[in-house]
Amino acid sequence: MANRCGLVLHSDRNHWRLRFVLTMNISDIDDFVALHAGSDAHMEPLDGDASSRKYLRVVGDKPFILMLLPEGETAHHQKRLGLMLQEAGLTAPLVRGISDDGRMMIMEDFGSDRMKEQLEQNPRDERSIYQVALKAIPALHPISQLGLDPYDLAVYRRETELLIDWYLPAQNIPISQGMVGEFTAACDPIFWTLSRVEKVFVHRDYHAENLFFLPTRQTPQNIGMIDFQDALSGHPIYDLMSLVTDARRDVDPVIARQLVEDYRAQIGWDREVFAAHYAMLSFQRNAKILGIFVRLAQRDQKPRYLELLPRVGHFVVEALAHEGLGDLRQWFDDYVDDWQGRLTAPLSL
Repeated sequence: MANRCGLVLHSDRNHWRLRFVLTMNISDIDDFVALHAGSDAHMEPLDGDASSRKYLRVVGDKPFILMLLPEGETAHHQKRLGLMLQEAGLTAPLVRGISDDGRMMIMEDFGSDRMKEQLEQNPRDERSIYQVALKAIPALHPISQLGLDPYDLAVYRRETELLIDWYLPAQNIPISQGMVGEFTAACDPIFWTLSRVEKVFVHRDYHAENLFFLPTRQTPQNIGMIDFQDALSGHPIYDLMSLVTDARRDVDPVIARQLVEDYRAQIGWDREVFAAHYAMLSFQRNAKILGIFVRLAQRDQKPRYLELLPRVGHFVVEALAHEGLGDLRQWFDDYVDDWQGRLTAPLSL
């Protein structure tokens, strides 16, 4: 298997992957794959996500996914969370092996078609597939939160400040100390309200690119979950909101409203309180994503994320229409000219 990884990754199309892999010893990768997938297995590159992790499909008698992590990160926490999901009767990739330093992990392959691709191929099944994904969310809530960081005021603040740090400067909006102070003052009551709700296990990135519909399995095991390594102890509405306000695809509005109402009824919240918390969470998450996507384009040379900004901006505008976000809406009126138009328009850097 000598240099197999290098041979697979030497094409121009995958040059960035080669640069990453060369921070590791290629023979160590080959030996690790041979140990867990057999000496005849070979590797094929997969598209990366918004993180610095890289993925390869290991093809042999049985396919696996190989995850490679940059220096300073390990997969041990992700492995532990996966076991917690499995113990709760949910489906996370079974781990085949993990390297001593934690930077390589080989795991179950759910296939090439995530829920996003499955919906593209079967648009008539959108309602039924989303209902399956919805039913898996409450099964997350009883999972132990031991060892999880809380989604508290500090985390809400830090994430939302990405809007100020990255997105607004990209819109050529000048940032002043007073402006930032007023933004914090408008956000803090919202984040304090969200922080006081009884917390549950939150996947934190629950959407169609991180889910697999597995029709041969029983509910809730028929939703395969990935990318849960950043799970927190947080708000019980968060994962629903993440599923419906998907940055990467449009959910049919009628289906979206039904999902929200079905979930509200299931957890037994008052309709007005639920709507207020949903709007607060949607503003917070999608304001954060606006900043993250600009950072990915500018700092990490991933310009493809810019094309997603109008959809995310629409979610922010939609959230700010709620009466409970009046102070934030006033802040945008004061500091961002034509903010509704700018947030929902394409952005060129």
